[in-house]
Amino acid sequence: MKLYEIKKTYKKLKNVPAMLYEPVEPDPKTKVAIIIMHSDGDYIDTPQAYALAQRGYRCFAAHVADKKESLDNKLMDLHKVVKYAKEYPGVEKVLLLGHSGGATLMSAYEAIAEMGQAYFQSGRHLIDLDKIEDPIPCDGVILIDSNFGNGVMTLLSLDPAIINEGDGIHLDPAYDLFNVSNGYDPDGNCHYSDEFISSYVQAQGKRMNRLIDYCQDRIRLIEEGKGAFLDDEPLVIAGGEQTAFCNKIFPQLTKYFSHTRQAYELIHCDDSISKQIIQCVRPARSFNSNRPIIRTYH
Repeated sequence: MKLYEIKKTYKKLKNVPAMLYEPVEPDPKTKVAIIIMHSDGDYIDTPQAYALAQRGYRCFAAHVADKKESLDNKLMDLHKVVKYAKEYPGVEKVLLLGHSGGATLMSAYEAIAEMGQAYFQSGRHLIDLDKIEDPIPCDGVILIDSNFGNGVMTLLSLDPAIINEGDGIHLDPAYDLFNVSNGYDPDGNCHYSDEFISSYVQAQGKRMNRLIDYCQDRIRLIEEGKGAFLDDEPLVIAGGEQTAFCNKIFPQLTKYFSHTRQAYELIHCDDSISKQIIQCVRPARSFNSNRPIIRTYH
């Protein structure tokens, strides 16, 4: 496969920084534009954009204006990039590419664009999303190593060993993931029993439900003017960060999410393709602590 020399052009789409990658020489594939964004990370210099542009595609790599903003605002940031790509001269099709947390952003946007605003305003959610102004449907979605969505990732990262909310030091040893008697190995060869894992994940679910009940009660009191402050109040959750470094169980045990169930086409580094069961190559992760302080706000 021919690899093109590429050129980069920086764009500022109002408050959204973006970089256009495209081959220097003309190629029929430049009529396809691929948008690459993440819900938190800066993907302007992502290697996926380089690789795709080298192979003839146009790529718009961007990052959200503020990773601390709500999903509603992040979707509006993506909307600006989609609109720009759709109107770009020579572009006939626009695809969304989401890696990891970017899959959350891309799939949510396309769901709203195809099925309407009511998709996330149906009353099925704890908090409905605000209206996204006139989302534009794209021609395809590519999800690479996607996570499970913010809600599930938070659940999988929640530490059930916390005894008192806000205290990340004093733990229940029965649920301490770093307790060697529970199967922890600092060298990465953890061997948690099925009984421990079952008990652990059930405790995660119970803690999540307690936190949801507490948060809904605090929101109600704030809206009634009975909160700790006149406008809003902080919420401290120990061991609740949902980033990859704070996930529980499956980072330590590579037997989970270790391979695909069916055979798929695997693209190799030399661009050759084989159809096979795809094996995960991630190593086991072992951390000194995965109980950071997380502050969230109503």
